Amino acid sequence: MVTEALLRRPARGGAGGPAPRRHGRPGAPPRPRDLAADPGAGRRRGGGAAGPGRGGSQAVHRQPESGRPPGRRPGRGGVPRRAPGGRGGPAPAARAAAPDPSGDRAVPPLRRGTRRSDFSKEPVEHRRVRGGRRVRRGLVQGLRTVPPHRHRPRQRRPVGQCLAARGRDRLRPGLVRRRGRGCDVVTTASTEKSLGPPFRRFWASAAAANVADGIRAGALPLIAAAISDDAFGVALIAACQQGAWLVFGLGAGLVADRLPPARVVAAADLLRVLMLSVLLLLVLAEAVTIPLLAVAAFVIGVAETFRDTAGHSILPRLVDEAQLERANGRLIGTEIVGNEFLGPLIGAFLFATAMFVPVAVDASALVVAVILVLTLPRSASTVTPRPADEPRPRLVTELLSGARWLLSHPRLAAVTCSGAAIAFADAAWWSVLVVYSENVLGLPEAGFGLLLAAGAVGGTAGAFGAERLAGRLAPQTVLACGVLLSGLPAVVIAVSGDTAVTAVMLALSSAGFALWNVVALSTRQREAPRELLGRVTGSHRVVLFGSGMVGALFGGVLADAVALTTPFYVAGALVTVAAAGVLFVFHRVGEAAS
Repeated sequence: MVTEALLRRPARGGAGGPAPRRHGRPGAPPRPRDLAADPGAGRRRGGGAAGPGRGGSQAVHRQPESGRPPGRRPGRGGVPRRAPGGRGGPAPAARAAAPDPSGDRAVPPLRRGTRRSDFSKEPVEHRRVRGGRRVRRGLVQGLRTVPPHRHRPRQRRPVGQCLAARGRDRLRPGLVRRRGRGCDVVTTASTEKSLGPPFRRFWASAAAANVADGIRAGALPLIAAAISDDAFGVALIAACQQGAWLVFGLGAGLVADRLPPARVVAAADLLRVLMLSVLLLLVLAEAVTIPLLAVAAFVIGVAETFRDTAGHSILPRLVDEAQLERANGRLIGTEIVGNEFLGPLIGAFLFATAMFVPVAVDASALVVAVILVLTLPRSASTVTPRPADEPRPRLVTELLSGARWLLSHPRLAAVTCSGAAIAFADAAWWSVLVVYSENVLGLPEAGFGLLLAAGAVGGTAGAFGAERLAGRLAPQTVLACGVLLSGLPAVVIAVSGDTAVTAVMLALSSAGFALWNVVALSTRQREAPRELLGRVTGSHRVVLFGSGMVGALFGGVLADAVALTTPFYVAGALVTVAAAGVLFVFHRVGEAAS
């Protein structure tokens, strides 16, 4: 009498399992899978000891007396032999069906070169790791196998978890590590998350305002030259626009801290629209003069001072800290395109049409900017309340509080000093660049315009590429690279005397300045207190504008007294010292913190 259970060779733990399930109609020939599980099924096709059909007996496989499972050879690591009958013969008992872990049904046997996936019952191709190397031998049931790398799902872990085992605890925020096919890629987490609709509206508002500024920068000198032949009048208008920062820079920071920043931006743009409307009426009435044009330029410059300072305070309220470099790169890149490239071209083209057209388009663009700013969320207009028990300080103390905090913060003080060096050196050699292009390079006025366009293209590329460098390098490294790139190309220009080299070096210089500007602004927005951010920004920009004005005067005097290329060499030496100072201060602060 034959038992109903099948005595099988144990898989790995030695435990047996139920007999394999038969498939098909009664009396049908057995399938190859059934033959693999029961070699005697082919001989019982017409019947057996217990009768024909599915009532027939089943073969019994016994363990040999040596204790070794059938179908194995000693010393081969448990690799099964081929079937005695060749490729089409019956399979040994080692290839019998494995028991299902759930106990509900038997699992079909495995074939050579396949394994059961961890996620489904279907066999998949695999390679087994054995003895520290990958082999393509037959499969032994119950042996744990490692699938190839392509079967592993992609995983993402923060850098802190990836490098914690290596003892590296200082990690930059906003980085993730991707597990790829055989390699790890470190990317910024800010690229995984959108900046959001509020930032896009703020970005569009800034783009409209920057294009308006560029149109005005190209049209006002042309209007002044059309109504007067005096060169002093043209220079006076440019000085009135830039000098507003020196007079109202600190006050603009205090207003940005005490009032809602979004409302300050909207009010400043409305003031500029009002002044441009008055100027438009004067141009249409042909009553505009140089003094009236200078007053209009100064008022517009003051409003621009308040607008830019409050705009820098809005951005940290709209995006996360890890996305500051990305957002600032877009804003500064748009500012370069609008102020230095697209806006002046539009202003000159519109002035060729009629004198009043650029003024009208300028005012219309600012109206669009006001509408977009007013659609920002309420978080863009929040103000840090003053404690009730704190006495109100004097006005002068409040104005200087941002400068005092800036000087007491070593990293931001180093950033401001490096910015002053960049502004001084940049203004020194840019002030004589037009003379250099005419006397040394032999370029006409149109050629100098092409050089300026090359600089604008480089600045745009540097601003939009700052996010990638900031996500892979330390802030002090990016700042030092920006400082060096802004001034060292001037030395190459002075040495080469070639037009093509000059265009490339101007693009590199503008890219370095934009790179430094993005990282410096993001560092200031990240580390300065929210209640002092406006005054810190105002103090920083006052230092930069003052250094730029002094550098322009110094460059002209030095070129007349020594040589035309002397400001270029001085700029290169100055930025080298500034870059070394940034690295030294950040290193000392890091050692003190650790």
